[in-house]
Amino acid sequence: MAAPLLPFSAPALRISRDKRDRFAMAFEFPSVVGYNTVTIDRQYQLIAVNFDGTTGGAMSIQTAFPVAEGMTAGNALSNADQIQIMKDDGDYDQYYLSNGYNGKSATPATANKWVKNTAKTTPSTDTIATGTAFWYVSKNGATTPYTITVAGSVLMSSNESTDLSQTYSLVGSPYPVEIPFNDGIVAVNGTAGNALSNADQIQIMKDDGDYDQYYLSNGYNGKSATPATANKWVKNTAKTVPTTDMFPVGKGAWFVRKSASTELKFINPAAPAQD
Repeated sequence: MAAPLLPFSAPALRISRDKRDRFAMAFEFPSVVGYNTVTIDRQYQLIAVNFDGTTGGAMSIQTAFPVAEGMTAGNALSNADQIQIMKDDGDYDQYYLSNGYNGKSATPATANKWVKNTAKTTPSTDTIATGTAFWYVSKNGATTPYTITVAGSVLMSSNESTDLSQTYSLVGSPYPVEIPFNDGIVAVNGTAGNALSNADQIQIMKDDGDYDQYYLSNGYNGKSATPATANKWVKNTAKTVPTTDMFPVGKGAWFVRKSASTELKFINPAAPAQD
């Protein structure tokens, strides 16, 4: 089953995590390892990796998502939990949790390992970079919820950017702290508008499966001037003031590009002070 390509139909996730202050304190020390937990209770959930590997760089998919109680392993994509990561061409790389079989053929090295759907007989060695957002597709989470833990090294850079190569791009924060939309998220060469329909957007899935929608304002709400909102993110349900909402830990989102945006920059609010 392919994951939805457009941001209008799949349900959300709930996140349980340590307090943000714990992560903020972690930035005072090098090579800090942190974690957050994600409750899987829907078939389709948009989640994100907010950590590097413990030795630096992207994490292996096996390390990022070790097998946990409640996950479903199978002998094919159709009967197992899946991870689907959008590629630059808008299609998806698909992985599933193997039960040690490829169809009826035994592949014991793959038991309880993630395999790529194009290379089903060996555990995948692919990696997931911090800030990667993707679909987690659960076979049984909707009826029997379970929890997975995402852990790794806390990135200590002051900012990180995600390339925007598609009209619809999946994006996530590279940091395990909430990021303020305004002063924390910058659409480089972004398109501001006077309505959702003509501006760059960020859409974050809610627990009911709908989306919170934000857009980059040009200082107008329709024909009415709202100068305080110029080049600020506003929520589509509160268009006359800059939003004070935060981009959440652990969640993926859709970035909907209107035209010229080239990258989305996340600014780390817990980065060490620069001399």
